[in-house]
Amino acid sequence: MNADQMSSEAASALRAAAADLIARAEALEANFSTPVPQPPAEKAPLAPPTSDQEIKARLVLLDLSSAGRSRDETAAALAADFPEVDAEALLNHFYA
Repeated sequence: MNADQMSSEAASALRAAAADLIARAEALEANFSTPVPQPPAEKAPLAPPTSDQEIKARLVLLDLSSAGRSRDETAAALAADFPEVDAEALLNHFYA
């Protein structure tokens, strides 16, 4: 093999390697251009309770939700025991 043939083969090998590197770089770039998912925004804190009944309702709600009760079961319990409390706002906060 003469010098011209060796140069031609080396150039071909370099072009193939360069094409492979470009393809890999494009694949990496595609992965980085995908937006990274952001954590959900934090909920606004619950307003301070306005009555003793609301404090009790919050404790009952926390107890029932921690025990695995459904939103509907908890809503029924709050409606029965604490009709003057805005149970829907509390439920939205705890079950959101």
